[in-house]
Amino acid sequence: MKLWSSIILALLLSLNLKFCTGSGANCIGCTMAVGMLLEFVEFNNITVEQGLEALCSYLPAEYGYTCKRLVDIFEAPLIIILEKTSHPDLVCRSLAICKGDETKCVLYPSSRDVPWRHRTSGRRFHAGQVKLPIIPDDICDFEPFKEICKIIRQVEDHYPAQDIDGDRFSIIQTLRGSSWRGKDCDDLNKNHYPGRGDGKDLIIDTNCNGILGTDPDTGRGYEEMWCNGTQAMGSVILGDSVGAHFHIPPQLLNPTLIGPTTYKYLPEMVENEFDWPMESAATGYMDSGWDPDNGNVVSLYKQLLNKNRCNHRDYHNIAVNGAWSSPNSIGKIARTLTRNATTDKPVFVMLALLGNDVCNRHHTMDTMTTVAKYTQNMKEVLDYLEDNLPENSVVVSVGLADGRVLFDNMHDRIHPIADFSKDVNYKQFYNYLNCLEISPCFGWLNENATWRNMTTERAMNLSQALEAVIKAKTFKRIKSVYMDSPIAEMLIDWVKQGGKGWQLIEPVDGFHTSKMGQAQTAKIINELLEKNFPDIMPPVNPHNEDIVNKFGTQNEY
Repeated sequence: MKLWSSIILALLLSLNLKFCTGSGANCIGCTMAVGMLLEFVEFNNITVEQGLEALCSYLPAEYGYTCKRLVDIFEAPLIIILEKTSHPDLVCRSLAICKGDETKCVLYPSSRDVPWRHRTSGRRFHAGQVKLPIIPDDICDFEPFKEICKIIRQVEDHYPAQDIDGDRFSIIQTLRGSSWRGKDCDDLNKNHYPGRGDGKDLIIDTNCNGILGTDPDTGRGYEEMWCNGTQAMGSVILGDSVGAHFHIPPQLLNPTLIGPTTYKYLPEMVENEFDWPMESAATGYMDSGWDPDNGNVVSLYKQLLNKNRCNHRDYHNIAVNGAWSSPNSIGKIARTLTRNATTDKPVFVMLALLGNDVCNRHHTMDTMTTVAKYTQNMKEVLDYLEDNLPENSVVVSVGLADGRVLFDNMHDRIHPIADFSKDVNYKQFYNYLNCLEISPCFGWLNENATWRNMTTERAMNLSQALEAVIKAKTFKRIKSVYMDSPIAEMLIDWVKQGGKGWQLIEPVDGFHTSKMGQAQTAKIINELLEKNFPDIMPPVNPHNEDIVNKFGTQNEY
């Protein structure tokens, strides 16, 4: 036996959930891991030891040390406890991972409280000889996880971890690399990067769009002929986890779907903070292939690319899990946008903070952003963008979502962790998060309709304040408009097509838009922009066909 791999997975996930801080994250990590492990054992009709061994073999080699250490620590106490009860909540209390007020929180039903001696191999441990480990509130201080945390912390500043020339673009995909910003075409020259301004590119592709060389008939560069003066624009999202497309593939936690290839791309998911910007509504450009949930990627970036092939690779996804309107949050995030205001191409920016100003783990409205503070915060970030973006850039500020759709569509559905036993639904899951005080949104992920309505009322008040800020401000260098959150319209449109609302919501956290939801969001945004704001949309490049005929896929991504 090599590891307790399901605990590794659940705690890896909690490391990346910005709302999961303190011992509550450890508690849910343990509870979900034990529940997943026991369902996996039942579904496959094997012993706990066999289940651990199988799960061990499925995990990538990168986590070998962590696996070994966790089994060394937890194997004996786990077997001892399972001989008395198989209730995941009770197991984690007995392991002293769930402690204090956390012991009042229950995810699984009481029917799980039965001995599991028949599911162990018969190997016996003596309780008096087993010492329970002390797990710190910050899981990164727990020795088995220190190396994994080093990986995650490489991108705390939201810049690419690997960037030789310092231009803030990378040749690797993860760790805030080309998944997030257009791929660097020359990582040894800081003057060659996506979005560089109009040039000739006779010999070297300085803006990484795959267009270079000289037309033999005219002697002019293709870049100059087919791109200069066509109003090429980069695509940018400044936002939160919805903009980054936070996504935990359900098969990672669904015991009926776990198999030898389930965790093949887990290292890449961790390095991307469990975000999928390459498939997002704002900057999606390709299907990653990391998730069997394949589907058509629709995005604002692809819309602008279809209008002008000179926009190839010119995208910035600068969205961060947990971002909100604070100067220390979106204010700092905006400053990581890499754009020279005088020499680079304009950008089309979506400024979208959809919920975190009203969403947090606290059971009070006092921690929601006030209208006055939100107004000040958004004035400051818009002032920064006005002063620092290239002239003729566009900023579309999006209001907050109405998150009541989450509980309405998900509350009575079975959560993936209980797909085999069918005994945990989303209402139970939301209540458990709230009890542990680690919910991403106490107000909306709440069975109390009054709380959901009050949270929406504050969100709508903030949206109205943002619209007022934009109407009152005179923008001289850029164009700026306000758009209501498209989430409600997206759901209405989807249901009219015969779809179900829950299909557009992430199945693991029950809080974000799913991959399908991201595509539908992009579809609605693109339609609304063309219909309501035609004056801010760039024209179609008449040379697109020439570019495709000459350069094909333009070196792809």
